Amino acid sequence: MPVVTAFIFEGGQAAGPVSRDLQRLRDAMAPRLVGLWEAAGARVVLVSDRLEAAVERTSADFHFGRVPRDLLRRYPSERAIVMGGAALPPLRAAAAHRVLARLERTQSGFFANNLFSPDSVAAAPAAALPRMDPPDTDNPLGLRLLDLGLPGHALADRARFKFDLDTVPDAATLATDPECPRELAAALPGLPWLPPLVARAVAIERALATPRAEIAIIGGVGAHVLAHIDRHLRCQTRVVAEERGMRALGRERAGRVRSLIGAWVDAVGPRAFFASLGQEDAVLIDDRVRWAHWRLPLTEEDRLAADAGQLERVADGRLRAFVQAGWEAASPAPLGGHSLVDGGLWRMAERAAA
Repeated sequence: MPVVTAFIFEGGQAAGPVSRDLQRLRDAMAPRLVGLWEAAGARVVLVSDRLEAAVERTSADFHFGRVPRDLLRRYPSERAIVMGGAALPPLRAAAAHRVLARLERTQSGFFANNLFSPDSVAAAPAAALPRMDPPDTDNPLGLRLLDLGLPGHALADRARFKFDLDTVPDAATLATDPECPRELAAALPGLPWLPPLVARAVAIERALATPRAEIAIIGGVGAHVLAHIDRHLRCQTRVVAEERGMRALGRERAGRVRSLIGAWVDAVGPRAFFASLGQEDAVLIDDRVRWAHWRLPLTEEDRLAADAGQLERVADGRLRAFVQAGWEAASPAPLGGHSLVDGGLWRMAERAAA
């Protein structure tokens, strides 16, 4: 059998209280992933600058793309899995075994939870990783492997393979999930920002399950999520999909992001924008596209505090005005990252259809 190594990355230092809360949740998930892949038969290397269980420690000059090259020299492998420590939170042991078996059968190719901006990649052969142009983050990893000529495939056509615990709305989605991992469930109590977000998640799932309810979905939503909603639910969707893959394609870094919704907000102001969505039963907004459109120099704490509705921690006036209007809107309108309108929405749609 080919040697398969799962490299799990979980690192970085929190910049504020909301970041620390999310970091604590992610830290609770990483050991679970280690156990799942070890039980499936993979060798596991946990890479972190803070977790005690880490096999490899990262340094201050950490560069994501160079690390797999260096690690593969120390851990020779024929197949490699690269993922974050809180990726695929609903993953179960049987699914991990299936992924590993599929990877072992593959001679040349890779599997990703998102081909164009992945959180999790399984590659064969592992030697392809050092050959690619090393990316700064995992976002372009799929595109770099495609550039090498490796065929790319989806890990699986299920929400559990598209979901990542990346922002605070993701925690709220998991908090209402019957399949929430017990490690995460034990870490959720006491988070001050969680109850309002859970209430919004419940309202969205209720709208998804209601025939002819109207739901607006704005941001980097993919066709796979919309196809699932069309097949299994009877709600009505109003969709503005824009700037998918903006980080993987380098558009955000180059300052080339253009958002039609951002231009609309510029023209009428945030309160009028949300008022125009007042007839919707629910609204989901991937706000990272708006921030990139406005070229806002935000920290990770700024973004997470905005998602959590903690206005007192949002320093930028433009961001604060938009977030406040969203929280005061007539329709439940959670703000979050890409996962909110991708894996998170898909997971809520699966539950609404059950």
